Amino acid sequence: MVNLLFLAALVRAAIRPAPVDKLRIAGLAVLKFPLLYLSGYFLVTMPMFRVVPILIGLSSVLAVMSLKAVGQAITGLDGFHERGPEGAA
Repeated sequence: MVNLLFLAALVRAAIRPAPVDKLRIAGLAVLKFPLLYLSGYFLVTMPMFRVVPILIGLSSVLAVMSLKAVGQAITGLDGFHERGPEGAA
């Protein structure tokens, strides 16, 4: 869950209408990626955890988010076609 919080903050910092704060993006990336990979490494190397359930659990969250976004885009529930690409009503 911490990974998703960092990912959401990173996306919000990088994709926004105001000028992008590159220092904030770099700081979030420097925090997110080492923490993510170090925690993954320790989970995989611990004998009490099995690798396959960890991979399924982490991948299923991202797969559900991706499928939901694709489904909303295909069905038009995202509102893109109603307001146009610029976001104007």
